Amino acid sequence: MSDFEKPEGDFDGQKTPEKTEDSESEDKPGKQDFFNRLKEKYKDLDKRKQIIVLSSAILVLCLLVTGITLAAVYGGRGTTDPPVVYTMNVSFDPGEDISLEPLTITEEYTLPNITKENYSFGGWFLTSDFSGSPITKLIPSENTNITIYAKWIPLLPEYDMSGASWDYVSAFTYDGSPKTVVVTGLPEGVTVLEYSNGTATDAGTYVASVSFNYDTENYMPPSFADLTWVINKAPGSVDVSEIDLSFVYTGSAQSISGGTGTGDISYTGNSFINAGSYEVTVVSAETNNYLQASTVVTVTIGKANYDMSGASWAYTSAFTYDGSAKTVTVTGLPSGVTINQYTGNSNTNVGQYTASVTFSYDSTNYNEPSIQALSWKINAQASQGLTYQYINYPSIPLVGYMVSRGTAIGDIIIPEEYDDGIHGALPVVRTDYKQDYPNSSFAASNDITSITFPGTLEVVVPSTFKNCTNLTSVTIQEGIRTIYDYAFEGCSALETVWLPVSLESIEVDAFKGCTNLANINFAEGDSKLKTMRWGSIDDTLMYSSASNGMVYVGTVAYKYKGTAPVGSITVNPGTLGIADNCFEDQPNINSIILPEGLEYIGHSAFRNCSLSEIILPESLETLDYGAFTLCKQLEAIVIPSKIDKISDNTFEQCDALVSVTLPEGLTEIGSYAFFESISLESINLPSTLIDIKDYAFSHCENLSSITLPKLAVLGHNSFIECLGLTEMLVDSESEEYKSVDGVLFSKNGEVLLLYPVSKAGISYTTPVGVKTIEEYAFRANKFLETVIVSEGVTLISYEAFSNMESLSEITIAESVAQIEFYAFWDTRNLYTLNLLRPSSMGITEMNYGDVLLWNWNTINIYVPDAASETAYETADLWDRYASRIQVKPE
Repeated sequence: MSDFEKPEGDFDGQKTPEKTEDSESEDKPGKQDFFNRLKEKYKDLDKRKQIIVLSSAILVLCLLVTGITLAAVYGGRGTTDPPVVYTMNVSFDPGEDISLEPLTITEEYTLPNITKENYSFGGWFLTSDFSGSPITKLIPSENTNITIYAKWIPLLPEYDMSGASWDYVSAFTYDGSPKTVVVTGLPEGVTVLEYSNGTATDAGTYVASVSFNYDTENYMPPSFADLTWVINKAPGSVDVSEIDLSFVYTGSAQSISGGTGTGDISYTGNSFINAGSYEVTVVSAETNNYLQASTVVTVTIGKANYDMSGASWAYTSAFTYDGSAKTVTVTGLPSGVTINQYTGNSNTNVGQYTASVTFSYDSTNYNEPSIQALSWKINAQASQGLTYQYINYPSIPLVGYMVSRGTAIGDIIIPEEYDDGIHGALPVVRTDYKQDYPNSSFAASNDITSITFPGTLEVVVPSTFKNCTNLTSVTIQEGIRTIYDYAFEGCSALETVWLPVSLESIEVDAFKGCTNLANINFAEGDSKLKTMRWGSIDDTLMYSSASNGMVYVGTVAYKYKGTAPVGSITVNPGTLGIADNCFEDQPNINSIILPEGLEYIGHSAFRNCSLSEIILPESLETLDYGAFTLCKQLEAIVIPSKIDKISDNTFEQCDALVSVTLPEGLTEIGSYAFFESISLESINLPSTLIDIKDYAFSHCENLSSITLPKLAVLGHNSFIECLGLTEMLVDSESEEYKSVDGVLFSKNGEVLLLYPVSKAGISYTTPVGVKTIEEYAFRANKFLETVIVSEGVTLISYEAFSNMESLSEITIAESVAQIEFYAFWDTRNLYTLNLLRPSSMGITEMNYGDVLLWNWNTINIYVPDAASETAYETADLWDRYASRIQVKPE
């Protein structure tokens, strides 16, 4: 190595102090000798020997893997000498010549970063084992009598990190879950020790670094650049679904609220007073993890309604004609509303009128105010000759006067009110009638030409005006609800009828024989008419002159006249009722569309119709008896929720019916309701059902299982001849019935009600506690071969064991005292009847053959002993089987 000189680039730009004049004049004898001796002394030192301590001097040694490196000597040659730093060309190996050139240090000195080929400089240390932190400066005032050490790190082979990379392609977007970057493609022998900032959840910019596990003895530390990676803020969102966007004008400022989002919510344009539409911007503020978001909503301020509850027509009862004008007005209007114009509110002559009114008002912020049109009237003076009788029927209740014709003739007006001078002024509530309706005092009167009924009557009594052959006009005023059977039958001269809005029902043949009746007129308003019974208007000119097709009477679809074409029929919107027999016997209609709002379907309305599909509207309240009887193509029906009763015969003989949906709330299924609906396999009975009437499901051949809810009443033979029935189940909370092994009993177990026709098993013994075997209990069972009627049973009812195809033997306990007629009728394979009662039991008599057993001439009737044999052979009705009675062989 050449003599010492300041190396270039080795000291990282440190400034070497200038030499002083003293140092220039001093030839420093002994310096070369000192180092020669030093080198000689330490040239064979082991590489781990590190420290040389000189008096009043600091010797700096560097530990090399291959030897000792003298890097610098810091100190002086006397207490008055300034510090000197000897610099060199970094290092030497033992035996290598070195040269020193002192530099005088008079100020703080920054230690250089020095270099050596194949080594890495690890810093300056105050300890030989390089513990503690490296030092970077020497301070003359603080550092005396110390030795410093340079740490050299051999430059070992490097790992090939070219295949390693961060597994990160592009920025993540915040979604609340942790995001992670990792290093992949590491060379063999290198694994990840630890990541810093390699995982984060919130949006932001992160610098990820990594440290490695590796072979420290033989490789340099793997070098891998840090990664700057990003989690972007997610798009913000605004939820306005909970904001009420509809307001009604109040006269005060209103605003919306209730928006939610990923940030704080604010609103722009959020104040409005007048009715109209407004746009409001709903903003969700930017947050640490979400961007700002906004949406625009449309807010509607609807027009308000005036409070018209205090407004009314100044009219309490009908006027009576006196030649002067009569006027009705509206009073009690709210603030801001005034009268604009009346129509029909002032008249003089007798008649019924309709008054209406329009108003002036704030049309910007309020809906048009209205008040229902008023039907008002000017009555003629009450007809002379009518007579009145005070009545009081508390049970109805009905209190007032009943009117009779008396001597009245011509145009009869029945007043709303009468005062007999005893009971005071009371309403006229009935026309006279007797049990034989044609004897009403008004009936069969040829000198009555017109009649006006007051609304106080509420009903037109049956047959009241029957056969009044000169009656031409009928006016029925508001308040009447029902025109009963035959009320105007035979009024052949009747031409015009005026009906009120209040009328709900026109009963059977009400206008039968009214062959000149051309017009049935309805008062203005929403008619309540929904029920029209059969024959109501069949004889009228109104019906006979109508074209083929659907005939309507007000809000009732009365009848489809003629034969409908093949396809679908749509009933008019606004129709409230389908009249009795409306579509009966129509062979071509396969679908009918009923309007929402329909409330009533009359009896036999679709009877024997080719209907295969129909949807009953939710508004339907009444489904009258026989409505779908013999609809043999109808496959499915859903009963609306307002129906609480399936009337008698409603779905009788609907051969194709396989699906029936009954609503909760249904309480009754009528007699024969599903009789012979042979395709019905199952039906869910609602928990609200309390009454199943007689024969309701009888002869439903494919019904296989049924679960009865908490019934109160199960009618006679409700499930007779259900040939596919295998079990009868009952809700455990039922207080009236129970099921034991699929057999139906009364709750107390004393009555055996039904043994299912298709229940499996060839033998059966009645349980202990049974006292009565009900009518038809075992009828038509297919599989039973033997039955034991246990002790305790006292009565075997009518046809209890009839028509059983496999039954061959039955044993009847001694306790049985009565067997009703036809008990074993048509049970053709019964050849053994074991009677355990020694004295003869009673047989209920019949007056058409007194038949007990079908095969009376082939059956074997066994009794306990000879005395029993005699008793039976001589007993009434048993005596006809005397030849078949014998003591049972041992």
